[in-house]
Amino acid sequence: MKIFCSGLFLGGIINFFLFPPLNGVEIYLKEYQQNKSIETSSVLKTYSGDSKYYIKYHKVGQEIEFFSETGEKFWRMKSKEYPFLSYQGKLIFLLNGDQSRVRILNNQGQEIGVKKIWGRLNTVISFSDKSNFGALGFLDGSYYIVNEKGEISFKGRAPLGKIIKSISISSKGLWATVHFGDTKKDFLKIINLPQKEEHKVELSYCHPTQTGLYISDTGQTVILDKTKISFFNHQGKPLFVIKILKQKSGQAFISNYQNLYAVSYPQEDSKAKLIVFKNNGEIILSKEFTKEPFLKTRFEKNSILLKGINYTYNYSFHHLSSL
Repeated sequence: MKIFCSGLFLGGIINFFLFPPLNGVEIYLKEYQQNKSIETSSVLKTYSGDSKYYIKYHKVGQEIEFFSETGEKFWRMKSKEYPFLSYQGKLIFLLNGDQSRVRILNNQGQEIGVKKIWGRLNTVISFSDKSNFGALGFLDGSYYIVNEKGEISFKGRAPLGKIIKSISISSKGLWATVHFGDTKKDFLKIINLPQKEEHKVELSYCHPTQTGLYISDTGQTVILDKTKISFFNHQGKPLFVIKILKQKSGQAFISNYQNLYAVSYPQEDSKAKLIVFKNNGEIILSKEFTKEPFLKTRFEKNSILLKGINYTYNYSFHHLSSL
């Protein structure tokens, strides 16, 4: 990728004045890079969350191949399924063509645990942050939490007529939150997985599809709810909300590091928005990106990595220990 040094220098100066030190936290634009043009090849790749592994497959093909980040091939198998990798690449879901079945593999290409899960039209596949727990949701309201051994650690079903729209699992697989609803009303179910305890939350808006959703290992839940970011404790009690410009349906991401949260989403004016805040509701950074329709966001140690269609941005933090 070509690095724009002049843009980097100017971006660093501008952002120093836009985001001065706040309560011992300094945030500045470390660098940005122009993304490569989207390839039109029939060969596709899907990556693990940490980018250390990827699966190569074809738009119309009969096999998939598993590689390390250095290009070392581990295995190849005959398959027409669509692959999904966990954050560390140790848990693999393969979704069949009619989206009614998911096969469960390890990174050796072997079926593990329950091997297959069936449902009527898959609507959600998600993985825990920094680890290898997975979740599946279906149009029929059924949902499953799968551990790193491919076993079902929890399963449930939304009330009749409700579909599963979003699911988040905590990094250690201790908590999950399930977003479900219909065309009139949406809800959250916050689940303590080891104790099988559930708490239900009614949302303000009905979402047609997935939205940004995150749950921590203490059960704190963040959801992007159209005109606000809502923050709940482990029992579903609302702790605070952050009002935002109306969210446009599309790719939204929430990431967490210590007690910092980063939320990125597309606004209705087609600009991407980034908001970084503490778990007490204090906003640290709020910025629009006019050249990006959306941004994929994740924390990387003392920085936030933002990847859009046109550019990749890196915001670095100083004095993070004071958070």
